[in-house]
Amino acid sequence: STGGRKARRIALNPTYCYGLGVDITAHHVGMVLVDLGGNVADWQRLRFDFQPDMAYCRELSMKIQEFYRDKVTEDKILGIGVSLPGIIQEDSVLSKSHALNLENYSLKLMEQFLPFPVYFENDANGAMLAENPGQRGDAVYISLNNTIGGADCIEGMLFTGIQMRAGEYG
Repeated sequence: STGGRKARRIALNPTYCYGLGVDITAHHVGMVLVDLGGNVADWQRLRFDFQPDMAYCRELSMKIQEFYRDKVTEDKILGIGVSLPGIIQEDSVLSKSHALNLENYSLKLMEQFLPFPVYFENDANGAMLAENPGQRGDAVYISLNNTIGGADCIEGMLFTGIQMRAGEYG
């Protein structure tokens, strides 16, 4: 440079804030704490049978709080992404889940017990997003658990279709 201020190198502090991920299945709950750099700070998987009632939501909230409490303070958590097996509509309704044996289940009850902003997503879509599709271009994700699921990524973007069902293999 022939003038002006000297260049300064700046970077994002990855440990400034964190996100929580919660994966709900019929018999387990998985939790992950991720920093802003996408690094996994901690994870845990517990046996915890799903029940579509208030007691389950309350107990889930307590398990989540126990998970992160000794690692970060609440003010460092930006939000929670919750993945569930099934078709999730934009209005936080789990319209169909063979794995959880549910239809038209409102996720608002669960949201009330969680102390942070909540984002609900289909489990296979959530797994595809965790693979950082922006760096992959076009991709197909196939989930082989107790059920079969899938997600499509086109030009680095998750493709869900008009009714949020695209990529729902089964």
